[in-house]
Amino acid sequence: MVSAYDDAGDLFVNVEKPYPIRPANGYYEKTEKAYFDGELHYSDVYYNTFDTNGRLTASKVVETRGEGDLLSDHTFYYKYTYDEKGNIIEEDMDGNPAEYEYRSDGSHVIRVHNVLYNFDEAITFDPNLNAYHYGDWKFEFDDKGRKTKMSTINSEGVTYEQTFSYVEDSSGRIIKKLYTTTEDSDVSDSGEVIYSYTNNGRIETRENEYSSLIFTYNANNQLTTISFTSDEDVDNYNLSYDTHGNLILVTGNHTQKYVDENGKTETNSYTTRYEATYETYSRGDSNLNGVVKGPKGWAYYENGKVVTSYTGFKKNKNGWWRIKNGYVDFNANSIYAGGGGKWFKTTGGKVTWNETGFFKNDYGWWYVKDSQVDFKANSIYKSQHGGWFKTTKNKVTWNETGIFKNSYGSWYVKGSKVDFNKNGKVKYNNKTYTIKNGKVV
Repeated sequence: MVSAYDDAGDLFVNVEKPYPIRPANGYYEKTEKAYFDGELHYSDVYYNTFDTNGRLTASKVVETRGEGDLLSDHTFYYKYTYDEKGNIIEEDMDGNPAEYEYRSDGSHVIRVHNVLYNFDEAITFDPNLNAYHYGDWKFEFDDKGRKTKMSTINSEGVTYEQTFSYVEDSSGRIIKKLYTTTEDSDVSDSGEVIYSYTNNGRIETRENEYSSLIFTYNANNQLTTISFTSDEDVDNYNLSYDTHGNLILVTGNHTQKYVDENGKTETNSYTTRYEATYETYSRGDSNLNGVVKGPKGWAYYENGKVVTSYTGFKKNKNGWWRIKNGYVDFNANSIYAGGGGKWFKTTGGKVTWNETGFFKNDYGWWYVKDSQVDFKANSIYKSQHGGWFKTTKNKVTWNETGIFKNSYGSWYVKGSKVDFNKNGKVKYNNKTYTIKNGKVV
């Protein structure tokens, strides 16, 4: 896992997934897709709901695994509870609850406790650090809000503790973070992390004895590239954003070194691609339902979300409308299929119920009465543009020639159109008819 870090040296972007660990407020739907060497690995769709303050209260995550993936499709459910200061105090992660405690001023998490599981079995999210921790963790911070200590006790009673201290430059930026890890007071690890900064004060490099990270940014100070190098791995990432500043694409090229069973050093290279799309609404718009005008324009909404999978007809107080991929199609001026095998004529996307005549769609010319195609009709009808036409199942086939009848009499039809210039004798179905101005007399 390769990550980017904030100015205190704590995780803020996990580039193996192109989104914050917790879905951001303001997005009622978010879709993310992950590809490895060009093949889909998984696709997740987040359906989020918010309270009246715009805080995320629940997420439904529908995960679809790629073809050949060992894991099966699954749906996850998350719920969040807040205190009066707006801090998360409980998080239910698909049935695994976690609790959070804060300093008296509410500024920092001082305890993260997974209720059901211990250190060895579960992870919980630290909303202050944007990272996950196992079991029951406690945190301490200095007066500048920097983490100075974190500790937990595992299921075997072993106390894990990590302490941190910092060295600043003349501008007050952290240029070195020192850490020590102990297990029951015995030092198990220690080291330091060295930082350098861009002219704009963003972290440019982060190095320790095991690896180095190099970051670059665009003119908007958005992180655009990450380069990770260690003895075993080289990873290069490119990050892209939409106009709202949302991270929508992360592409990666990776090279790993490993030693095979014969002791020979080999390399393995692969690519990754992570995509994210967002469906954004104003706060409080989760009540949008039906065909209404919302932040995305006139569309068919369910619980504040445009139902982009729907194409057909839907009704609101103004009438029936042609819906295409969830949105009202105001450019619809043709005949379209509706429910129950019915077809309707629309003008400006609306069924007016007063259009009668011949109209064309991609399947041909049809006789429409009161804006609806009658597939049982087999007769001769007058066109609104002049001329009379013969239909079969209400379609003009353009290949019917002979004597056909409507409520006004019998007529000579040629190529599915009444020939009003026809006069004389016509033989049809072994019977001879006298025709005057196209009509049988």
